[in-house]
Amino acid sequence: MKIIKILIICTSISALFFSCVKDDGNYNYSAINDVEISGIEANYIATMLDSFKITPVLSRAITATEADLEYSWTIFNSMNTYNYPDTLAKTRNLKILVNTIPGSYKVSYNVFDKNTGVRYRYEFNVVVTSELQRGFLALSELNGKANVTFIGVSGKVYQDIYDNINGEAVGTNPVSICYTYQAPIDYVAILCNDARGGVYISSTSFKKLYDLKDFFYDNLTITNPQAFVVQEYYGSVSDYQANGSKLFLTANNKLYYRDANYNTTIDGVSTRIETKFYSAFPGDYEISPVSFQALGRELFYDNKYKKFMYIADYAKPNLMVTAAKPTGIFDPADVGLTFVWGKFTISARNTYQCNSIFKDGSGNYFYLKFDMTNKAAITPLKKVAIPAGFKIREAKTFAGNALQDYIYFAVGSKVYVFDCILNQEREIYDFGTGKSVDNIRWHEAVLSSRIMHVCTSTSGSTGRTGSIYEMNVATDGTLSIKNAYTNVCGKVVSTHWKN
Repeated sequence: MKIIKILIICTSISALFFSCVKDDGNYNYSAINDVEISGIEANYIATMLDSFKITPVLSRAITATEADLEYSWTIFNSMNTYNYPDTLAKTRNLKILVNTIPGSYKVSYNVFDKNTGVRYRYEFNVVVTSELQRGFLALSELNGKANVTFIGVSGKVYQDIYDNINGEAVGTNPVSICYTYQAPIDYVAILCNDARGGVYISSTSFKKLYDLKDFFYDNLTITNPQAFVVQEYYGSVSDYQANGSKLFLTANNKLYYRDANYNTTIDGVSTRIETKFYSAFPGDYEISPVSFQALGRELFYDNKYKKFMYIADYAKPNLMVTAAKPTGIFDPADVGLTFVWGKFTISARNTYQCNSIFKDGSGNYFYLKFDMTNKAAITPLKKVAIPAGFKIREAKTFAGNALQDYIYFAVGSKVYVFDCILNQEREIYDFGTGKSVDNIRWHEAVLSSRIMHVCTSTSGSTGRTGSIYEMNVATDGTLSIKNAYTNVCGKVVSTHWKN
């Protein structure tokens, strides 16, 4: 009983003590000026290199001020996880040029209250699509810089496409642009005669992947890059392919080779190996930047010793001279002429006959035709002297008709055709005084399309006076304009079709 009385007394004293303590706590709570985000849809579709805009509605709980707010738009990878975020903008409203690789993405809009430290977020989905898969590539010189223009099959023109995607110029002194299929990635290779030498970009997104120097096994300094060359052929449905399983580079008239990507087993897993260029083929030669490329047939010409050459074994660094035919209309092992231009023609799916232009040291020009079915022993078919007054002797740009024995070429503002059967030439189009035809290319996407691209510029200009014309090719070789894309680039130095 004494113990119980003591506990009751202690409890009473404690209660009395705490009841006498003054409560100084502040229980006057301030309301937070919360932000409510609306006006953003749950799903969007955006197209690469198109403008993409979102204007959210922000509602405040108390006052409508936004002076205390900061904003950010963040995109996450296509797996819809929160790995590898990328900031799109730090503005209230989103207005960007889409340069994200096609795929499905999650985007987070964040509003941060600097006064309270509270962050508000709204998430939504974006599917990025692309019209960049198939179309025409043009590399030009614009205001002292290399510039890339792309025309999609829909006819939409993407000016400055490399600059807009990568935030930089591709280089200076543009030389060559080339599309190549190299599984699992399609590439566009660009050459510039500058310190970087060129770049590899993704064919899908046009984002830079590598500098040219990164694609060599040896630490090489490439000077005077001249051309990329790939195997060209036509598939079963006549689709043009630029197969990168064998990719060649000429620089300083030396030949470099890069073989196919291949699979190897690493830790029991089949792994794709990205291959690179080897050092130049050894030997005393000066390979022409123009070569004859078709599926399974790669033929080169040595302008130093005036002979055709081929690669016998891709596992060994060798260049072999094609078999001699001293009794033929010309000897492939000792042609005695300088190679100007040539290409395989006449339905390239089925034959390997080539039309070509050569010249001698006295300024005489010749048309040569040969069959390269057996590249180790090509068959001479024709050699004809080109008359002194023919304009083809002045030409700097050529194109071959893949269906007929015609060679197209340009001089000044005019486009001509050389009939390889009749050994005749005729003017077929004139773009007018003040214009210069800088590049012509047979449209190789589909054989039956009979389309040629002609690139012009204003003579002596340095601005965006370059135009690209898509032209119908009649069966008699004449041209008519189908579509015109005027003042979209500078002076074009190289073109290619991209599938």
